[in-house]
Parts: sequence; C-alpha cells; structure tokens
Amino acid sequence: MARVKFDHNIEGFVLLFYRKGGTTAARGGLVITTVLAISLILPVFGSSQAGPPSRPDTQVLVGEAPQTVAAPPLVEQQIDLVGLDQSIVAQSQSAVLASFEEDLDHSHEGRSHDVEFLPLAPAASEPHAEHVDQLTNLEPVLATRSANTKPFTLVGITSAEPFAEGARVLVRVEEESGWTSWTPLQISIDQPDGEEARNIRYGTEPLLTNLATSVEVRIDTPDGVEVTQPSMVLLDSPTIKSDASIPNPDLDGSTSGPLSTVAASTISAPMPAIITRSEWGADESLRRSGPRFAPTIKAAFIHHTASKSNYSPEQAPAQMRNLYTYFTKGLRYSDMAYNFIVDRFGRLYEGRGGGMDQAVVGGHTAGFNDQTFAISALGNFQTFKPNDPEMAGIIDSVSSLLAWKLSMNHRDPNGQISLMSDSSAGTSQYEPGQTASTLVVSGHGDVGSTSCPGKHLEAQLPAIRAAAGAKMGASMINPTAMPADWGEGLPVRITAATNAPLAWNLSIRSQCGDVVRSLAGGQGEPGQLGIDWDKKDDAGAPVPPGTYTVTMNSTGNGETLYPWIGQARVLATEDSPADPCAPPEVFSLTGSGYGHGVGLSQWGARAMANAGMDATSIVSYYYQGTQVIPVQDDMEISVNVEYQKTRVDMQSEALDPSGGALEVSVGGVVVQGSPADIFQFRDTSGQVEVVKISGGVSAVVGVGPSATARPVGATLVHVTNKGKGLSATGSRFRYGYIEVTPITANGIVKLNAVNRLRLHDEYLYGVAEVSNSWPDAALQAQVLAARTYALSKIDAGLRKSCNCHLDDGYGPFSDQAFAGWSKQASVQGERWVNAVNVTTTAPNVGLAILKDGKAIKAFYSSSNGGASQSVADAWGGEGLPYAVSVPDPYSVDPSNPNASWTQVITQAEAAQAFGVAGIWQLAVTERFASGAVKTLAATLADGSVITKTGNEMRSSLGLKSNYVTAIDGSAGVSAVVEPPSERSVALRTAPRADQPAGKTMKVKAKVRPAKKGLRVWLQQRVGEEWKILAKKRTKAKGKVTFKIKDPWPPASTQIYRVVTTKKKVVVGASEELAIGVVPSVKSRTVFLNSPANVTKADGKRVVIKAKMRPKKKGLKVWGQVLVSGDPATGEWRTIRKTRTKAKGKIVFKVKKKEVPPVGVTYIYRLLVVDDRQAAGVSPLVTVTVR
Repeated sequence: MARVKFDHNIEGFVLLFYRKGGTTAARGGLVITTVLAISLILPVFGSSQAGPPSRPDTQVLVGEAPQTVAAPPLVEQQIDLVGLDQSIVAQSQSAVLASFEEDLDHSHEGRSHDVEFLPLAPAASEPHAEHVDQLTNLEPVLATRSANTKPFTLVGITSAEPFAEGARVLVRVEEESGWTSWTPLQISIDQPDGEEARNIRYGTEPLLTNLATSVEVRIDTPDGVEVTQPSMVLLDSPTIKSDASIPNPDLDGSTSGPLSTVAASTISAPMPAIITRSEWGADESLRRSGPRFAPTIKAAFIHHTASKSNYSPEQAPAQMRNLYTYFTKGLRYSDMAYNFIVDRFGRLYEGRGGGMDQAVVGGHTAGFNDQTFAISALGNFQTFKPNDPEMAGIIDSVSSLLAWKLSMNHRDPNGQISLMSDSSAGTSQYEPGQTASTLVVSGHGDVGSTSCPGKHLEAQLPAIRAAAGAKMGASMINPTAMPADWGEGLPVRITAATNAPLAWNLSIRSQCGDVVRSLAGGQGEPGQLGIDWDKKDDAGAPVPPGTYTVTMNSTGNGETLYPWIGQARVLATEDSPADPCAPPEVFSLTGSGYGHGVGLSQWGARAMANAGMDATSIVSYYYQGTQVIPVQDDMEISVNVEYQKTRVDMQSEALDPSGGALEVSVGGVVVQGSPADIFQFRDTSGQVEVVKISGGVSAVVGVGPSATARPVGATLVHVTNKGKGLSATGSRFRYGYIEVTPITANGIVKLNAVNRLRLHDEYLYGVAEVSNSWPDAALQAQVLAARTYALSKIDAGLRKSCNCHLDDGYGPFSDQAFAGWSKQASVQGERWVNAVNVTTTAPNVGLAILKDGKAIKAFYSSSNGGASQSVADAWGGEGLPYAVSVPDPYSVDPSNPNASWTQVITQAEAAQAFGVAGIWQLAVTERFASGAVKTLAATLADGSVITKTGNEMRSSLGLKSNYVTAIDGSAGVSAVVEPPSERSVALRTAPRADQPAGKTMKVKAKVRPAKKGLRVWLQQRVGEEWKILAKKRTKAKGKVTFKIKDPWPPASTQIYRVVTTKKKVVVGASEELAIGVVPSVKSRTVFLNSPANVTKADGKRVVIKAKMRPKKKGLKVWGQVLVSGDPATGEWRTIRKTRTKAKGKIVFKVKKKEVPPVGVTYIYRLLVVDDRQAAGVSPLVTVTVR
C-alpha cells in the first residue's frame, strides 16, 4: 500500500466556518453532546452555494400551540464501506491542503462568534502539538464514494470495534449546488456502561448537512491499521410544522411558561419547562430496551455537543430526531445517551426516556452513568461564546433544571460528592472501583479526559451552581440516618444540613409495612439538623432489630420541601430478639436451559435427532426461512488461540516416525526444530523475538513484526495453553500454521497467537461444541451451524484487536469452542470427523445455512427454556429474520441435564448484584414471548423497586440462562406464547432445463379440496432429505405461487415439491419438479500477459498479469493454488481475491509467504467470477523457487 503523508504543520487542525451570506441554514439539524463525544459539524461551503432544496412537507407555521407530534417519516440508510480509491485519496489530500490555506488566511481576520474551530486530530480538547508525532504515520485504509443515495441531512461513520487511537475520518457530501469541502469527524470517545455497552457499535460524531444525495469517505489510521466492518449511517428527519410551534423563552431570565411541568406553586424548586419526547417527535419503537433506574441522584454532569452553534429554533427538534436515531440504530445504544439537552435559546429537551423525575441511568459519562444525570448544551462552547442574553438564557434554564432535580434528591449544587467508577471505557480517568471526589455539579472534563463542556461554558459553571442554589429555596441537604445498636444505648440519629428554619414530621415504618413511630418538631435556625429516635414505638416499647423506612416531610419559609425517604437501622446484639421483618436469607430460582437461547439448541437438536429428524430439518426449524446449500468453504480462517500474552511457547510432537519437524520463520530467517526443541516467542519493543532452546542452550533466531510456526509432515504444534504449560493436551494443533503478532490493547503491547488454517475441514475438525457420542444428525446439524457461523465471521473481516476472525471460545469474544487436534483425537473423534466430511459435497465445497444467498449468523447455545429467543429479544435492535422465537419442546427433553435447574442466591449475592444494602423480594415482572425474563424487579427496604434486564440478571447472579421459571415458588408474570398454529397443504409448473442461475422463477400449485388459508410449503431435495424453502397460505380456490429467488448452483438439476401440512404432518404432496440450472453470466476468455513458467529467487514475490475478453472492469478474480491432485480434478485453494481493471486487465501479486519454498514448484491459476459464477479461467502458471 502506498503511504500518503501530510505536512505535519497542517495535520493538527483546520478552520471551518460559514461565510456570512454564503448559505442558508441547514435544514433538519441534529442535537448532539460530547457526553459521547458526538458533535454535529457543518462542512465548509463555497461562497456561491445556495441553500438546501425546499420541500412541501417542510413548511412551518410560527405561533401555534405546542402539541404531541407523531414521529415524522425518517429516511434511514446504512451502507457498508469498502475499497481504497486512490483518486479519492489524492483528491482529498489536495482539498484538505487548499481548505487549510484558505481558512488560515481568514483566521487572521476578526472572527465573529460563529466561527468554528475543528481539529483533524481525534479529540477537540487536545492541543495540536500533542498529535503531530502521532499523526505523521497515518495511512489511508479506506476511500470510497456512495453516489445517488436517498436524500439525507446527517452522516455518521461506525465500526464494529473501536477505531485505532489517532484515526482520522474525513467526509464530504454532494448537495444541490455541488460537492462540499472535506470535513473531519471526531471519533466518539464515550459510551454507556454495563449491559448496554455490550453490543454497541463505535462511531464518529455525525455530520449535519444540507439535503445531500452522495457522499465520499476517507479513513486514515496509524500504520494502516484496518477498520473493522466500517459502515456509514445516513439519516434525514424532515422539519415539520410543529417544530416551529415550540415557543422561545425570553432571554432576560424570565420564563415563557412550561410546556410540561409539575403544578406545585409552593414547592421550593418546581420543575421547569421541558420539551418532552413526544413533543419533539421521538419514535418510541426505536428504543432497544427499557430504562434502568438508580436508587438516587448524587451528581450532575454538564456537557456540550462541540457542534455548530448558529442553528435556528426550527432545526432543533429535527436534530433531536436524527440524533436519537443515530444513537439507537447507528451506534446501537438502548436510547438517547444523555438525560437532558439545552439549546442556544435556553429551551430544555427531555433526552433518555423513563421519567424526567426518575433517576434514569444514562449513557453519557463512561464510568459514572449510575446515580448521575447529564445536561448537554447544543453548540461548540470551546469556540462559540454566546452573547449575554443567550448565555443568560442558558444559565437560567440549566440552573432551574439542576435546582429541581437536586432538590428532589437533596443535594447541594455547590457541594462535593464521592462517586465510584464502574468502567474505564471512553474518556474516564478512573478504573473500576476507584472513587472520584468531585463537585455535585461538574463539567464532563472533571472526570474525563476532555475539555467538555468547552471553555466558555466551563467558565459559567460557578454562576450555574450559584443560580441553582438560589432557586432551590428552603432545602435539606444530604439527610442521613446513623445506625444504632438495639437496647438502651445511643439513639438512631437523623442528620441533615438546612438553609432555612424547618418544621418537620417523621413516619417510621417497619419492613412488615407497619408504622411504628411518628415524630414531629421544628428547627428555629438554619444549619445542622439533628433528630433522635429512641428506637421505641409509639407505645414506648423497644422495636426489634431491623431496617426501618423513614419518611420525612418538611416546610420552610412557606415552601414545601420534597420528601426524603431513607433507611434507619437498628442493629442486632447478642441479647436482642430476632427481626420479624428481615429480608430473606436466600432466594431460590428455578429455571431451564443453558446459554443465551438464540438459534439452534444443541440439546434440542440431539432430541430431534433421536426422534428421527435429519440435520437439514433440524437447522431449518431453528433458523426460519433459510436454505441449506453447497458453498465454497476452502478459504483460510484465523482463530485466536492465545490472547494478550507476554510470551508464547511452542514445541512439536511427531504423529508418526516421519513427522516432528517444526518450521519457524521470523524476520526473513527460517529454522527447523525437533520435538526436543522449545521455541519462545517474546515481545520486544512491539516486535516478535524468537528464541530457540535446544539442549538447554538458548539462541535468538531473529526479530520481526510477526513470526510463524508451521508443522512439517505428520506433526503437532504444542502452544502454551492458557498458562497451563506445554504438557497440557488441549494445546495441540495439527493444521495450517501458527502466527504470533504483537497487538496493542489499552495502550499495552502483548502477543497474540493465531491458528491460520482451512475452514472446509481443518478448522471444523477441531470445533469442540458437542459430544462425539451424539446421534449423527445432531453432529451434522452442529457442523452446519459451526461452518455457517465461521463463514459469517470471515465475511465480517479480521478483528484488529486479535488479528483473527474468531477466537477459540476462551475469550476475548466467546466464539465457538475450538480445541484443535484434541477434538479429532478424543474418544470417538472419528464420528465427529465423519460428520464434517458428510456435510461436504466437493474438496472445496460444504453445506451451509444461507438466507438470501448469504451465510447467516448461526447463533446457537446449549439449550433454551422451551422456546428459542429472538435476536431482538436477547440483544435488542431490529433482530434478524431467521433468528426468531420458535417453540422448542425438544430442548427441555428429560435427557437434557439443564432441562430444569434450581440455583440458590444468598441475600448478600442478590444485594451485591443490585448494588443495594438489602433486597426484600425478587420477582419477574416482564417476560418475552419465549418465556425468558425481560425484567427482574427487586423490592428494597423502603418499598421502592429497582430493575435489571434478563441479561443483566443472568450475568450479575451467575445464572445458567434467562429462562427463570419461578422465584421462591412464584412464577411472576406469565410468558405470552402464541399457541402453535395448524398447518395443511398440495401442485402445477412444468419441468424445464434452462433456468438461469440466480434468476427468480415461479412455482405454482393448487390444493384440493380447494380451501383458502391452508398452510403450504415449498421444499427442495438435498441429498435424501427435503428442505423447506418457503411457507405460504393458499389463496382462493386453493391456489398458491412460490418464488424461487436464487436457483443455484449452475450446471445442476434441482428437485422441488409442494406439500401441505396439518399439525406438522404432511397430508399431501405434489409430484417432483425437476429444474435444470444453467449459467447466467457471459463466458470470458483469460489470456496470460506474463510467463506461464516462472523461476524465481528465494524471497522474491511473483506477479501474474493477464487480460480478459470480453473486457469488463470490476469483475472478481480469485487467485488459486493447486494443493492436491492434477489441475483438472484436483483441489484448488483460493489464496486471495482482486478485481479486473480497465480494459479487462488483471494484476495478481503472489505475496512472499504464498510463494513456494526453495526447490518446490507451485501451480497457480486465475479464476474470473461474475455473480458468484465462474466466468473464465486463465492458463496455468508454474512457479519454481531456486
């Protein structure tokens, strides 16, 4: 790859701004906060650009009353990003240079407050100088154009894994007046915590545009590190009439009246005017899971969005809708990241749902989302300084919101608080378990490595705190009840700080629900309040030990304070009576299944096989609407076998007298070792050093960016197995080779060992998911799922964090278990090997599970609780059409050891899982249709309830599955399971021999006796089995028409039939329909433009040149090497892929590691592929290395 470097003097920053009069305001903006380091950036426009095109549906009428609005139609597009277009690389480099020079000239002129400063470095808060050295090694890894998209007004770039530190993302869009200049997008640096963070995507800040229809993207990373599954999100939420009807507050500190408020004129700090989710048009169906609640609020964080600041009032609601969609669908958060937003006009918006008066856990400040809330100001307050009336409006609104929320939770906006971190993700400065002492009202930068909320807003924090304190009126701060021993000793003392004389009354209630004591009194002067309870009831009798709920109501200066509810503890002593209202010592949970329950159940498949079902029927049932068809599967797969090790050791073992040699290569040096030798792979300054230990003597073999160990002949490679040493039997690998590479994780460089081998058989032989003794059909079903899962991982590309497609099941990703040779050599291992072989149809073709011609994500688990979970229920989001919930009585067959289980959870374990002192009741309050727990509720000492999702429940309590059927004998809510529907069925299409491959064809049938609504299946014969392709209901007169969307492969005959079923039993079948499938692409001839016989010196690469006729640019070309047999019938392995260039030219470069060893001859060929079909093949190329 050619390196493209920029002058370091301009890499740190560019100046981007609107020229006055140059363009109209962008339509349909976006509200974003650096709560997630997400900002809206406007691209640079030329002075001749016009405004965005108008639409009839964007007309706004000012002055109408606010109203609840339905979410307007949202246009959403998600596009996978691939390719490195060198013309875009060159064009973007010159554009950035030109943009910088032009803006640098303007930077010396007087700037108005709407000039934006946007760095090319990854974080706006960090100085340019800190990034110069880091950015000089940036290389372009992606440059691509998406033309003629649906119109959009927002673009964001996402990836499956975090972007490399220092990565740079540039975009430009095509609007009505032409292409904008290139604009850098910051990488999002924050994320939610806990369960919500498990399945998110990582992304940039989104870019706000005028209405655009094309976009170009360029991504540069340090040393060309690949981006994992990059994708582009395009959104457009049009401005609607009601967006303009939201009134602007007065900017002189007065209010214009709340849109949504609590009517409480005597409350010390009433709720301010807040635009609700329904008023700004939130589509509640986008929320991926329900809210999570904390027991209280301890602190508030102030953020800014680091985005453009010159938006109009009408744009803000559309920006909210775009942002909400980007969070939930682009980044896959459960909801909006932050709790509230304030725009430049002082208007407050409800962010994350769940109740504005509740302690809703957000996703705004990594490590400190629990027991806090966030307010984000819309704008870049690092460079934008509002005029005095605007700033006064922001201060007024934010301080009013703080006064309300903090009053309800009895916190001092001018005080300090201690918070414990639960994550080191994003910008958090604290490791999990570390305590941060911070102000109750803090800026994001007080706990994170960021300048958020910007210097101009940061400077206003003292004024915001002071204003919030003044608006709180009479207050009671940090009330606390100190515990006391049972008996005549010290009383339970309740303390608080007050700022006004108070009249108060207390109600003390036992955990049995009875009021045991009522107290009343007053405080003549503000200051420290102390109330003593003598631990007696109203009759004067001592109360037993236990936890008591204290409810305190008070008034001061004619104002009513928010009530305080807390706990007072009377501690047990040696002679005290028992607590009659103590929480349960244990909770007994009964459940079923093991694992996540999505897709195939392994124990269910076993029971199905015992009932006589074949492998195709089994997987077709669990993965609805899929096909089992032959696909090429001889590509190389990379499996992580050692992750983040300081050293990796290897030793060979001979399988027979001819084997035992191990070939190790590093830094151009190749050596062989015997079983008596040990090779140590060590990290040395980001390089791999290999040391050979022979006869007790150590010698350095060499140092290089990576190292490989390849078994020669019948040889096993022992690899250090999870710290167990070389004697462990589970660390042996037979096939392919082991590659050791330094990987940087969390700033630390350690070694990863990856087994690179052929998927078709070498990898599958080592998949260790089920017992070799299981029925054949169950083993074959597991092979189909494992092969398909692996294919989907190859389609997704290498994970940069491990340089692998998947791991061996032991972390860090928990993919399917891979044991290498240990599986094949285990008891009855030949049965597993046979199951793999039976599911292949050619030396390079195996059966896989496909949907619309693509390998599915074939999730599976040990067993479910009687019905599989859908992907949407298990992990949120829109789900997958083939991974839906299906009834599964086979999974709870008595042969399954986890068909029913009971787990006892102690009080301490339950309390720790929920982060509280004690739990009085656990109950299932919501279930999915599968019966799996959706919500688990815990009742606390004061009667309040906190909840966890089913996944959080399973993780925190260490349960086998989410299928908890009862807690202490109570099932809680019942599962809503649809009853199985009846099925019935019958045929009319003539056989044909010329159906083009991949082209849709129709199959028509008619059921007799004729009836509308009968269940009909289209089936295809696969071997001796019938596989269901589609299901329909008959129309009038019993007619039905099926579409076969993808007849495949070419040069084959496919057999179909139509059947009708009743209660899963076939009650009628058509005759067999034979369809001959023929190639549907043009045949092409490939000529060599380079020698057919090549002799090369060792270490030199080989370049094969060819041309194709008829010529066509962009066709896929597979470079293949003959691995066994003769060229006509032998096995060819694809080593890499390229595409035809202009005029049909082909250039295929054989990498050094793909060139044969000295004295060995390899045979290569080029295969042209069009629409998945072989369109032409080159003459053979013989390569010999001397």
